[in-house]
Amino acid sequence: MPKKSESINIFIPGINKSKILAVSLVDTENTIAESLLVLTFLLVLRAQLGAICNKKRIVSQDKIPRLESAKWAATQIAKNPLILNFTTLVAVADTLQFAVVANKIEVSADNIKLLVEDQWENLKNSKPEPGCRILPPTLINIDNLKSHQQGLMLQNIGKWQAISLYDPSALVKGASLATLDIDNLVCAYKNLLENLGIPEKENLISTEDIISFISQNLYENGATFNDEIDLGLEDNKLPLEKSFDIKRITPLEMPELDIPKNDADNPLLKLLISNIKQQKEIVKKGRKPKQKGKI
Repeated sequence: MPKKSESINIFIPGINKSKILAVSLVDTENTIAESLLVLTFLLVLRAQLGAICNKKRIVSQDKIPRLESAKWAATQIAKNPLILNFTTLVAVADTLQFAVVANKIEVSADNIKLLVEDQWENLKNSKPEPGCRILPPTLINIDNLKSHQQGLMLQNIGKWQAISLYDPSALVKGASLATLDIDNLVCAYKNLLENLGIPEKENLISTEDIISFISQNLYENGATFNDEIDLGLEDNKLPLEKSFDIKRITPLEMPELDIPKNDADNPLLKLLISNIKQQKEIVKKGRKPKQKGKI
């Protein structure tokens, strides 16, 4: 584990202590702690992939989001059940004032708690509204509140996906992204819980607990990413991936050919040499060959 004096912190857009501490009153099973662990892992994982690719110039910045592992993490941020559970709760917190007015609730601690519970459960079990979007405050009513809440959910998901690749320095403080490992992540996660006033969950205390939980919720059947990049790291894994059952496909390595002098002018061998040279350039630049047509 990192030293106690070492302060590694995660800052997730759209959440703060007062908001999360308030809605945690309805989260009797402390699912927030579980959701934040999975979200933190995915955000830092994407940020680390981008940091290493940029530092080593493996692929250009615009191609990083198109890597299979980056797209997988983005999909998990948007659709993982634990994260959706948290995203709905944040949306309910951000629209509490509208829900109280629209539902004509008599204000009391018990009534507000019941309203938040009802809104959270309803939003979790709802399909996306057609054309759901964030509405101007003056237009929100009981009929379109859910559409507005779902628009806020999409906005937060988009922010989380973006910050991990385009503003990683705002996401992680106190550690180098390129070398951050699972122990560092555990430190950052526990600091995040403390900063938000959320208690640790009994099954998420040790590093081994946390590895097991992430494995069960993200890598239960393993994962293979056809990124076709070589990170230059052990097993072609990111430091955060070392504890998990994942595989990243590397580009096919082109050999150096020893062509006999008397065959040097052979058209087929010239074509082979040209193709190998072209493939090496493609791998070096981190781009795929353009397809001129389909066969």
